[in-house]
Amino acid sequence: MKYIHAQKLKHIGINVDLTNLFPFKNELSEGVDRTQLNNSILKQPYVWVRVRKDFLKQFIAEIETRNLTFELSDNEFSFSFNPSANLTDLDCYKIGYFEIQDLSSQQTINVLNNIKYEDVWWDCCAGSGGKSLLIKENFLKQDLLFRYTQKYFRKCRSKT
Repeated sequence: MKYIHAQKLKHIGINVDLTNLFPFKNELSEGVDRTQLNNSILKQPYVWVRVRKDFLKQFIAEIETRNLTFELSDNEFSFSFNPSANLTDLDCYKIGYFEIQDLSSQQTINVLNNIKYEDVWWDCCAGSGGKSLLIKENFLKQDLLFRYTQKYFRKCRSKT
């Protein structure tokens, strides 16, 4: 079915007019199918994970044992799963063999090169930590990687 998500909502008593779900229809580029765009808003995206390099075999063994369907990206360490997959129940997740991280964040590593030990990087993403771990795993071999929370940042600022 082409617009199954709207039909599911209708089945539980919620009527959705797909032509009006996205309110900025006059701002869309020519050729964008508004109904298709609006339906895509209702669709839950795939969940992407980044497997740590040293644990790829263990990760694949567990997802195959549990019969989880996945897709592999161009990067051999990036996998996508159906949003209904219980990834946090996996033993590999519990012991830190992979991170749940969107594909675009994983792809930032493609534009970074020549990172040196003495370089300073600030991961200021709203969900900071994932790209810091990515940099550490791919470039830095020291044990310490410092990350602060917004609460810590506000505390430091209030002292100045």
